[in-house]
Amino acid sequence: HENANKQGVMHRDISTGNILIFRDSNGESFGRLMDYDHAKTTKEFTPLTPKAKDLSDDDFEEFKKTVQSLIKFDKLSTVVEDDVVREALKWVDFSWIAAPRTNTLAQYMKGTLPFMSGEVIARTSLVFHGAEPRFVHQAIHDLESFLWVLVRICMSRKGPGIGMGREKELDINKPGFYNPALSHALVSYFDGTEDVLKESKAKLLRSTERFENDIVKNFDPYFEPFKPLVRQWWNIIILGYMYRAHEFYNIHHHILRIIDDALPTLPDESKAEATRKELTRREKHRARLLGTFKSTAPAGNTSISTPPGSPRTSLIITPPLSYQVLHSEQDSPSARKQRPSKRQKM
Repeated sequence: HENANKQGVMHRDISTGNILIFRDSNGESFGRLMDYDHAKTTKEFTPLTPKAKDLSDDDFEEFKKTVQSLIKFDKLSTVVEDDVVREALKWVDFSWIAAPRTNTLAQYMKGTLPFMSGEVIARTSLVFHGAEPRFVHQAIHDLESFLWVLVRICMSRKGPGIGMGREKELDINKPGFYNPALSHALVSYFDGTEDVLKESKAKLLRSTERFENDIVKNFDPYFEPFKPLVRQWWNIIILGYMYRAHEFYNIHHHILRIIDDALPTLPDESKAEATRKELTRREKHRARLLGTFKSTAPAGNTSISTPPGSPRTSLIITPPLSYQVLHSEQDSPSARKQRPSKRQKM
């Protein structure tokens, strides 16, 4: 996603159905992001280099409270001194840079509703401290969708593999198992109507306590180790939306950083009973599929492998931390489908 974004491609439909896990010839797992039907493309990039700005004492105290509340909520022990906070806030871009842009498809929502950002559903910025000329789907909205994919798994499942859903807790006819708080949260943030999700996610952006109570507390105990990562992820998203500064323009860098930091802290479940059973089931399923493919493949072609033109990184990586923002949506595949042909114009 980061590599595509740096080349002017925005996916806009992050969901559980569009994230696939593969194995290479060495048995190592790697991911693929598929289905670019709703993607938009652009060749226009605006460098956004914020200028240092001294804050008044009143402004400093206001923004400092926000920073401190996020630090406390994330249960970090580090004490941030005023001079550090003041220096960092000097570089915050408090006014949206009104660069010219074309946005012919802004009125249409793109994505899979349960995993869409609250801002994308609302088609407007919800907590930005400034004036935005027009709402545009940006990388940060896709990175929020990635978070919703993870959250959905942590809330709706109790472990890896088939048969590990929390269906009993969602069945009102099973009094001993039914979990009304979990049921309400899943409807509010995933399974409800567009209006329900729009209202729920808008409220979530304005209250860290609501995120803790509605989302984190409803994780299955199996996913307890993921809670610190999810809290950090959400806090970075909030900071990006509110201030349109470093977190907003370099969202991939920040999210990948906290994921890399979190991975060593997660327990090794490779030898757990549930994991072992699921891996065994997958191996048997894969063997059956390979047997079927080989029996139906043309003579002389019995190998199943990743196509040569499909390396792990198929897109050229541009230098990191470049300030970019997408402008045009008119070159998206969906837009091209809607354009009349030359013959139709005549």
